This record gives sequence, structure tokens and C-alpha cells, in this order.
Amino acid sequence: SYDGSFWHAGEDTGREVPVRKEFLWGRKKWVIPALYLCQKGLVIDFCMEVESAELKTFIEKWDLVRTACDRRSREQLLKLHLEHPLDVSFSSHVSLNGKELKSEHSCAVSWLPEACFPGSRFPDKMTPNPEAKAALDHYGLDRDKAWSIHRHAYRWTPDMGPFTPEAWRESLKAAGPLFIRLERDRESIPAESFTALDIGQRVPIRHPLTGAEYLLTVHDIRSESLPPDPFPDSCMEFPGHCTVVFYSLQPDLPNQDFHLLDCAEGDAPRRKKGASGSVKYASVSSTIFIGIPGGTEGPAAILLPDDAKHSGAAARATLHNSCSSVYFETPEQLQWLAVFCEKLAEDITVEVPADVDVAGYSTGRDSKT
Repeated sequence: SYDGSFWHAGEDTGREVPVRKEFLWGRKKWVIPALYLCQKGLVIDFCMEVESAELKTFIEKWDLVRTACDRRSREQLLKLHLEHPLDVSFSSHVSLNGKELKSEHSCAVSWLPEACFPGSRFPDKMTPNPEAKAALDHYGLDRDKAWSIHRHAYRWTPDMGPFTPEAWRESLKAAGPLFIRLERDRESIPAESFTALDIGQRVPIRHPLTGAEYLLTVHDIRSESLPPDPFPDSCMEFPGHCTVVFYSLQPDLPNQDFHLLDCAEGDAPRRKKGASGSVKYASVSSTIFIGIPGGTEGPAAILLPDDAKHSGAAARATLHNSCSSVYFETPEQLQWLAVFCEKLAEDITVEVPADVDVAGYSTGRDSKT
């Protein structure tokens, strides 16, 4: 249904249109098994296939059966997600008969085959997902493979009106091909870690995937404080100190392609001394985005001094800044992680032809998806 998900069915039950469109994206095989026509909009399932041997190798490398993710460092978690065969996030845009359909919501489930685990015994935290199993069985997908199944919903444009079987059966054919634009989200790619000690410090950074070399120069290191406690009536107190490092990168990259990350999580909220009552904020992220007093509202141009690489005139560079995690007392030294951000697969457009098999649709099969 349009308002539903893999875990619950909504009221706007759709009609299934079998498609079975296969394509390659990011070195993986993808399948669009069916479309769903609902009164409010269109629903599409995207299924990515992964060989069980590839997933098994990943699970064994990271010892996922025995080691919980919360015991790993930030750098390890970034590397883990980067290598995870089923960890993929993307956005999609649909064009039907020249009209762009707005994507409103999405959800995803994964299927882990028995072959990924020794003795074909699933650990308690990795038991088979019943919703993923139901989807695989419904579409006839191979349960011996691993799958990442994504469901996206797109609302009809106002001039299309509500869906009715009588109105849409022929108009689906007449609308021409359906074009689906798939755009991968940027992935965080961890590189070197270092301790920012002095202004003027230079740190060589090497891109772990391309081998490209960069030079990071530290221009300023500042200690900053957050505004007063945002929850003064709470029995909890929150960390309020952080460090901001200002740096340039040669050759330069835009903020969306590179940043620095505090290797530590920072401090969690704690109970105030002598406070009583229930804990209202037992879990609050220690990473907070704040305005930097006296800092830049965006990249700022600076002049680099002459050196062997910039003979004859000072070179112009861009000043960036990154904020640490938040602490009750800022550590004297912080370990920073250089992180590149890139798309690891090109955007593609998938065409679903107008002559899709609408037999399942014309005979009328309600779907509980």
C-alpha cells in the first residue's frame, strides 16, 4: 500500500503491475520485480542481489557474529559501512508521461542467507527477517543469495487525479515508458587520523581509493562553548565544550567532498549532582552542530605564503573548519580523522517500457505490500 511499509499494511492498497526489470548498478545486479498503483501514488520495489560468499567474507572479516558495532571506533564503523555489501542508500526520481512524481517516503529490509553463517546457524542478532523473506517469496527471488530490498513511494501529480482501475488500465499503456533516475548518496571514506597540535602544522593526506595526495594545513585551533543548558529543568546536565579546527587543503576540495571528524564520541549527558526524579534524556547524541563565534559562515579565502610550490606569488586557498564532539571538559589533544565523501556509483536512468506485462494488473490483484 502507499502509506504502508514492509512491517505494516496501510489503507491505500495498490494494484500490482509485474515488471521484472533487471539492470546493473554499482557492480551489482538489481531487479525491479513490480510496480504498485495506488490511489495516492506509485510504489516501486528495488532489489539488489549480493552473492552469499561475498557477504560471508565480510561477516567473517569484521567478526560480526561475536562483536557488537557499539564496541567499535568511529573510524572502524565508517570502514565497516563502506565495505558492507548490503549497505547502500540512494534517492530516486520518477518521470511518467513527462511528469515528475515526487518521492515521499521509503524503507528497506535485508535478507541474509544461511550460507553466510557457520553450520547454517543464525546468531540471535542476525535471525532471518520475516518481512524480507515474504518479499523474496512473493517475487520468486533466490533465497540462497543476499538481498537489500528498498521500497520507494511517489505521489501522483495533482492533474493525474486519484487512481482507479478503470481509468488507469489503458492510460498506463498510453503514458509511454517510465523513467526512473537513481542517484547514490555520498559515502564516507576514512583516510588518515592525526592529532592537531600546532598552528601551521601540515599533514599529508592520501585518498584511500584513488591514491590522490593532499596537504592539510592547520591555521587555527579554538576552544568554544555552547549556549547555556537547553533543558534547565532537567535532572540531567549536558556537555558544553568543543574544539574547532580551521584548515586549508591543497589541492582544495569543497566541503561536501572532505571534512574532519573527531575520532572520539564525546561525553554523554549525566545526572546533575543532587538531582532527583526520572531521567528524561537518557540518550542524547554527543555531536552537536553549532555556530562558531568569530568563525566563518562558509569557506573563506586566505593567502598561503610563498614556497617552492608557489614561487613568485602567494597562492590563494580556502579556509574550512570542523567542530569536535562535545565534552564537559575538552581534552588537551584530539585525534582527528580525515574523511572523503564521494558517490561510489554513477547516477543512472532505468527505463521501464510502456509494454510491460499488465496481465496481472488487468486481471486485478490487490497487494498487501
